[in-house]
Amino acid sequence: MRNKLKKVTALAFMSGLLVTGVMPVSAASGNEDAIVVQVAIPDENGVFQFYTGIEAQIIYDELENQTDIEVPEESFVPEPVEVEEDNGLMRGMFTYKYRFVQSSSGTKWGTSKRVSTYAGNGTSVQQSKTLNASTSVSWTINTSLSGKFNDAFTASVGSGWQNTSSFSEQFTINVAPKKRVWLEFKPKLKYVNGEAQKYYTTRGPISTTIIEERKSVSSTSPTQVRMTLAGKSFYCPDGAYVWKEDNNYNSNY
Repeated sequence: MRNKLKKVTALAFMSGLLVTGVMPVSAASGNEDAIVVQVAIPDENGVFQFYTGIEAQIIYDELENQTDIEVPEESFVPEPVEVEEDNGLMRGMFTYKYRFVQSSSGTKWGTSKRVSTYAGNGTSVQQSKTLNASTSVSWTINTSLSGKFNDAFTASVGSGWQNTSSFSEQFTINVAPKKRVWLEFKPKLKYVNGEAQKYYTTRGPISTTIIEERKSVSSTSPTQVRMTLAGKSFYCPDGAYVWKEDNNYNSNY
């Protein structure tokens, strides 16, 4: 997909140089008559790569249908990081330990959502409009981990996992006659699945690992990209920025 991209500067994206789309889609905002106008995806260097017209629709459909972006080799399973009780709490002759055992990890696309106000044009000529856009993507986890369970999880995924990435910008865009335009965002997320375990190992000639408590864990974390705009560099959530339009030029909902 990357080899079909046309590299465009971040400045062009922020100024909103929009091209009218040609194919109807079912928008994330629930508008059945919405069309994809433009798709912009930052590369690893923070340079936006653009799709417009039919190409934008094709890329948008691919993103909506895609799940995993990158999946590690199945043969690679990271060794769990062990965390012991601070006070060496014993169960008879056994010391409790904690670990997080990963079963899968990789990168995937999150759910699309509208992140801007609407800009409508009720006139018969193209108009320059201003809209505000902002979003925040935070890490998620399906369960509550505390104490040594949380320590073991953090030791496995890294302290930077539990973070939030956000941006807030104002855009000046060109809106076609009798059209309404808005911005949607589809985040790129790191994910990990596994099990947090409290266990001990028996002593003697044949040692056995006994798992006394286990918690199933599924967690995601936002990825960030360093973007340069008008001589300034800043971090923003990595993902697909999608401009859409429809015919509801008088509506702000």
